[in-house]
Amino acid sequence: MPLRFLENSPFENYLVPGIILFVTNGLFSLLFAVMALLKFMNYSWLAIFQGFILVGWLIIQIIMIREFYAPLHVLYFSVGLLLITTGWILARQDQAI
Repeated sequence: MPLRFLENSPFENYLVPGIILFVTNGLFSLLFAVMALLKFMNYSWLAIFQGFILVGWLIIQIIMIREFYAPLHVLYFSVGLLLITTGWILARQDQAI
């Protein structure tokens, strides 16, 4: 990605945004997956939280870079909404039991 994307952001290079992305969308997704597989209590709320993190990240990214790349932004926004919806459905099922 060209550095011109960072012109309207507080970052000079991709190191800090990359670390934030790795932790919030990488490590947290891995943690959520492990907790879901092991069926930890309230893991459905982690799916909702992860969905909001992903959608929030995309909204902030689009505002900062001032560019909308439809194929990837729509795909990842859809994944975020799917996580939120799935988590909500799982949370309702847990409450019904």
